[in-house]
Parts: sequence; structure tokens; C-alpha cells
Amino acid sequence: MAKKLPFKIGDTVTLNSGGDLMTIVAINRKGVTCGWQVKGQPKSKLYPSAALTKAGKPFSFEQIVSDGMKLAQERREQREKEMAAKIDPQVR
Repeated sequence: MAKKLPFKIGDTVTLNSGGDLMTIVAINRKGVTCGWQVKGQPKSKLYPSAALTKAGKPFSFEQIVSDGMKLAQERREQREKEMAAKIDPQVR
């Protein structure tokens, strides 16, 4: 009986040793073919399934910007509290 792989075509993976995100484009008996881009040029390579780890989907640009804005706002508020505490130690 064939071993069930934890991957399917379209999944995002990385090498266990690290590296860029890749997309699974084919699965066969020989291994898992992954695709990625380098400076806009498509690349692909066959890897043994044991060499790959499933990765989460990359964040969208909008999510990254939104999270960055939230973090900036939190830091701004923290700095304002620290400045207010320096001016009036009773403020916390």
C-alpha cells in the first residue's frame, strides 16, 4: 500500500534545512516536484518528500501592511505613556 504524503499539489513547502518557499507542482513515485521563482525566472526541482516541510500560506501584502500599522500604533501609544510618565510620575 502506498504511503500517504502530507502534501498535495499547490501546497507551499520549504526544505527541512530552510530556504525559500516553494509550491508543489507534481507528485509521483520518484518524489515531489517543487516550483519557485528567482528574479522572475521559474525554477523547479524534484525532491524526496522526506526533505520537505509543509509551510503556511505566505501572508498577503495587505495583511503585512495591516499588521505593521497595528504594531506601529501600539509602539506609538507605549512611547506616549512613557513620555507622560516622565512628565508626571503619577500617570501609568
